[in-house]
Parts: sequence; C-alpha cells; structure tokens
Amino acid sequence: MGLKDQRMALRWVQTHIGRFGGDAGNVTLFGESAGGVSAHLHSLSEESRPLFQKLICQSGVATSPITFQRDPESKTRRLAEYFGCPADASDSDVLETLMNVKPELLAKSQKEALTPHEKTLDSMYPFRPVIERPDSIDPIVTEPVLDLFRRRKRTTTIVPMIIGVTNEEALYKINTFRQHLQRYQDDPCRFIPDSLNVAAEERSEVAQRIVQFYCGADGVCLEKELELSRIFTDVFYLIPAVQTAEMLLDNQQGPIYFYNFAADTELNKFRRLWKVPMEHRGASHADDVCYLFGSSFFRTDAIGMGTEAWKLRDAMCRMWTDFAKTGVPQLGEDGELEWTSLQQPVPGKSLNLSVLEIGSKTSMVQNHLPERVGFWRDLFMKYNNC
Repeated sequence: MGLKDQRMALRWVQTHIGRFGGDAGNVTLFGESAGGVSAHLHSLSEESRPLFQKLICQSGVATSPITFQRDPESKTRRLAEYFGCPADASDSDVLETLMNVKPELLAKSQKEALTPHEKTLDSMYPFRPVIERPDSIDPIVTEPVLDLFRRRKRTTTIVPMIIGVTNEEALYKINTFRQHLQRYQDDPCRFIPDSLNVAAEERSEVAQRIVQFYCGADGVCLEKELELSRIFTDVFYLIPAVQTAEMLLDNQQGPIYFYNFAADTELNKFRRLWKVPMEHRGASHADDVCYLFGSSFFRTDAIGMGTEAWKLRDAMCRMWTDFAKTGVPQLGEDGELEWTSLQQPVPGKSLNLSVLEIGSKTSMVQNHLPERVGFWRDLFMKYNNC
C-alpha cells in the first residue's frame, strides 16, 4: 500500500502546496478500497494526523478484516525459502535474500508467501500493512486498531469525514461462487471474518448461523449466489465502515457523513471489469470511482451531457469538492435535501445509521439495513465484546 511513501507525499504537500496557491491548513485525504484503508490508517497515526484536516474513506477502512497482515514472519520466511533461503536462516539472511530479488519478480511471486489453503481464500493479499514496533523507523500504526480506538481519548481536533460503501460491493464474488462453490459448501467457515474472535469449537456453529441468516434453509447454493455475495459485502465493507463510524463518534469530534452508493448507469465500469452477470444489478466494489475521475481506458468522456450518469457524476464531484473546501458536502443550490451527519446514540441505544443513498433518486435513509447491521453487531458483541 505504500503507507510511508504516502506520508512522505503528505509532508511534501505541507511544505510546498503554498507555492501552487494551495492551503496547507486545508488538506483533504481520501481514497477508495485500499486507498480508503490507507487514508483511515493515516488518521489513526500520530505522525500522519497533523498533515491533513479532512478525510474521505470509500469502501475501505482500517477495521476491515483484510487490512492487516496475518503471521507476517511466517509469510516472509516462506517467500524467502521460495527464493532459495534455508528454512532455519537468520533474520538477516532472510532480509538479504529478499533484498536481492528484483522488485518486479518479488511482486510477481508474492503469492508464494501464502500457504496452499490461504491461496484459496477470499481477498488474501500477501503484502499488507503490519503493526510496527514503536521504535521502528517512522512507524504508521504501532498497536491494533481496535485497541487504539479504545485507548484513545476524545480529541479536540475536528476532522470532518465522509465514509461509505456501494450497495452490492461483493458482486465480484459471483463468478467465484460459480467456479468454486464446493469450497464454500465443504467449508462454510470461510464466511467468518478474521476479525471475529470465534473459538475453534464454535466456528462451525457460527458459520451455519451466518449462512442461515443470509440464505435461509437453501444454504450454500448457486440459487443464493447474490445472498452469498452479500456476506462479503457486509464483512469486508459495510460492517467495518459502521464499526468505524460508531467508534469515531465515541472518540472524535467532527461530523461524519455516511453514504450508500446505489447508482447503476453506464459509469459503473468496474462491474463490467469484474464480469458481473447482468441479472445481478447494483453498484459493485469501485463502481463509484468513475463518477469522480475521468478514465481514457473506460472512455468516461463518452457519457452524454444531461444523462443520468452525467448528472450523478456532476453531483458527486460537487459534493466531494465542497467537502474538501468547507468540510460540508453540499447537495445542490436549492437546499431541498441536506446530507445530515451521524449522531451519537443516546446511552443504551444503537446507532441510527442515517445514510445518503446516492442513485437514481438521491435521498436520506434512516436506520439503513437494520437487520444486517444488527446481526453482525450481536456477533461482535458476543465474541469481541465490542
């Protein structure tokens, strides 16, 4: 993810942006997917936090179960062995082995760091951020994110934030189910996120509870492929975003604006890239990107003026840039609709997940997806006490 390179760029901005007419005191950091995770990690890092004033996380936050590396030393040694390093080599020999591999070959061979089982798992990236020792060089995060949230006192720093997801993030999983359904039928524990601390003897029961909630009596079958994809939509994207919003409300001063991107137009380029079957509609992971950025590869300049896609792109660009300038996302000049920020719940009550639903009809939705959010809230309370 290049977190330390990103921090270096942020420091450069602080030093030089004034020469380009910018304001070093009004910097917005934002990203999508791994970029959203990166932005969120910087907001949690003591050294990065002073380098920007506003934050946007699209379909990615640090509480996602796929953010941090698992067993980093084992993976490092496994990859070094692939390149000829003895299994019992010293740390310095392992480092020397990997340092002598050309970067292109290292990237091409990264999956050799995984076990055979890990290679069959969902979104298993070999190289991910790690929890660094406090005495490391320019560390980003030095303790688990949930511990950091729990220990962090309410800050006086105001950091307005936009956070959100697409409505069918994991549509890209449909083709995986069609090719490898047997894996999930044989091992439904694949649906349990790594972030849920379920004891080994309870994993089978919890997995069945998850499948029952989403698929009912039909269980894991192709007739329920959309419902199966929603498990990953929730555990990778929606639930981590909700958890982050809840913890930020407890620990941070500043408005949090939550959105659910549900548009489905010709600018939803990534569902086409993932080859999502046409019968499944909605916005897949990254489908909001081309509403904010032009792309010659996707030919986004071919969108006709006045079309639904054109209007939504104009509206999103205006909201994001207004937020970057003022900290408040404006929906238009008529003032008929206000994107209201999340409110901290009263003691004993759950968060009212009020979201701006962005689609053919943009509107505020109260208590978004209460059954799905509540299902995972109960599981995390039982097994993680949070």
